Amino acid sequence: MEHSLLYLLYFLFYSIVLLWFGKYGFDRVKSSKDYFIGHGNMGVFLGVCTFCASWISATSMLFITGSVYRFGLYPSVFGVLGWFAGALLFIPLTNRLAHQSLRKSLRTLPEYFYVRYGCRRLQAVGGMAVVFSHLFYIMLQIRGFGLVVGHMLEIPYALAVLLVYLFLIYTTFGGFESVARTDMVNFLLILIGSFTGAILVYQELGGSLHTAQKFVSASISLPQGTSSPMAADRSSLFYLGMFMFMSWALGKSTYPQYMNRVLAAKDRSTAVKMIGISLILLVATYAVLIFTSLGIRALSPELAAVSLDEIMPMAVERLFAPYWAGLILTAIMAAAVSTANSQLLVLAGSFSWDIYRYAVKRPATEEKLIRVSRWLVTIGATVSLLMAFIPPGTLLDYSSYIWGFFAATFFVPLYGGLFWKGATKEGAWAGFVGGTSIYIMEILFFRLEGEWTNPALPGVLVSLLCLVTVSTFYRRKRNRKNEEDPILTLH
Repeated sequence: MEHSLLYLLYFLFYSIVLLWFGKYGFDRVKSSKDYFIGHGNMGVFLGVCTFCASWISATSMLFITGSVYRFGLYPSVFGVLGWFAGALLFIPLTNRLAHQSLRKSLRTLPEYFYVRYGCRRLQAVGGMAVVFSHLFYIMLQIRGFGLVVGHMLEIPYALAVLLVYLFLIYTTFGGFESVARTDMVNFLLILIGSFTGAILVYQELGGSLHTAQKFVSASISLPQGTSSPMAADRSSLFYLGMFMFMSWALGKSTYPQYMNRVLAAKDRSTAVKMIGISLILLVATYAVLIFTSLGIRALSPELAAVSLDEIMPMAVERLFAPYWAGLILTAIMAAAVSTANSQLLVLAGSFSWDIYRYAVKRPATEEKLIRVSRWLVTIGATVSLLMAFIPPGTLLDYSSYIWGFFAATFFVPLYGGLFWKGATKEGAWAGFVGGTSIYIMEILFFRLEGEWTNPALPGVLVSLLCLVTVSTFYRRKRNRKNEEDPILTLH
């Protein structure tokens, strides 16, 4: 009973702080641009906090730790390395997107397709893809929050997810400024909670790095006594890892919420510094989380959790004193909230800016766009909340396919348009449709029973082939037309 009261105090403190910082943007939103990406003057410190907080999600804090505990380093590290490979791709992307002319004209990722290719329909379809996919990802964060808070406060899962639903609506109503300020609090909590867990594990192991090293070595071996197809041999684990790596790397490098942070930075130098510093902090944080997971297995190797997502909360409460456990569990809550409200803001922005403006016959006022965005915040959060009551698989099962979807649909038209002058509107359409089609067909008809394949890579390859082939064809066609009608070349 004592620990429940202590956890309640942690939760109340977190709620008060979140509500205080969440009100920051309400009086500062004067235009739709303010709502989507702030005033365009974000500094390095706030940029690093909001970038890292939106990166470290409930998937990271729950599934990655649970997966390392259950299966060791081999499959999980592939995925984490994929994230950072995607982040390396993001560096040249940031350098291009942070160019002054693009920063002035862009508010969402799908809008780039209009700016680069001159196609409103492609922008609208891109907006639909963002809205659809983000509903699922927000649902995963709501579920992660519900698992942790339900465990902390000993309340029903339904009540726990309702609490995060209210948090999300409140913090996202204030727009980007509110989300960024709450991200600052959330990231500091994530850092404190993650490093606290690692220090406690190190102390519980007797302060001996030799003990931890022995366990790391043992944990690389395949799990014993499991019927999972992944554990059949190292070949299966290798293919699992490679497909995870490709989907996570290519999907992360095109994720819209990170582009929002780039566009919100006050200049290109600030944006590049934000990415560089964030990567250093993220590498340190994930190293700490993996160390903690391995140490927990060394200390308590027989945790009987129902799913991988429940291992970390159960282990923390069992191994550590309540005042430390409450701090670590609060960090997991912060990770879920910081990712979910960022994605909810992207969802609302893509609908109002990329779809609604295209659909209405007359220009929408700034007030109208903000109002539509806030309605979408409520609707999107409600739909994701209802989806969270339908038990999905583990958090990463869904996350991996969402990242794969972005890889198959957005990666080639986005990077192709930025780095290849020959990319055309028709090629971008072909790449988008080709990658999406292959991705959907793979999921519906060709996915193997073992589920260690991810259709991201085939989708990306087909998308690339379509972009290059169709763009080349149309460029040659236009060149021939210009030769036949020289007057056209005067433009």
